[in-house]
Amino acid sequence: MLAEEELDAVSIATPDFAHRQVALDAIKAKKHVLIEKPLDITVEGCQEIISAAEENRVFLQVDFHKRFDPYHQETERLVRKGVFGEIQYGYVHMEDTIVVPRDWFPGWAPRSSPAWFLGVHFYDLIRWIIKKEPKKVY
Repeated sequence: MLAEEELDAVSIATPDFAHRQVALDAIKAKKHVLIEKPLDITVEGCQEIISAAEENRVFLQVDFHKRFDPYHQETERLVRKGVFGEIQYGYVHMEDTIVVPRDWFPGWAPRSSPAWFLGVHFYDLIRWIIKKEPKKVY
């Protein structure tokens, strides 16, 4: 598929741990990449993918679709308008018990975590809504 000249871009929606190699293969083939979050499960993997995209001059995008949920859009709008004053910090608490269904997906579930496939949304949302980078994460 990556050898197809008419193919401009790929969308990667593999299990989290498998993102890196698929992304690198697509980038090496000079294809633009839209990849489901998280980009990779390690900082080193993220850096490798980003460097490869820069070297091969292709677009690399990570899908953080929760930014487009109506209540997140409205929250961002209200913060931007200053309705709440200057935001000093962000806090997230997930109340649902979320597990990876290991029995359903024995090949990849043991190598995944809700922190990767859900937690990244919260990190992204806080950064996007308050337009600040974290100084400390607990």
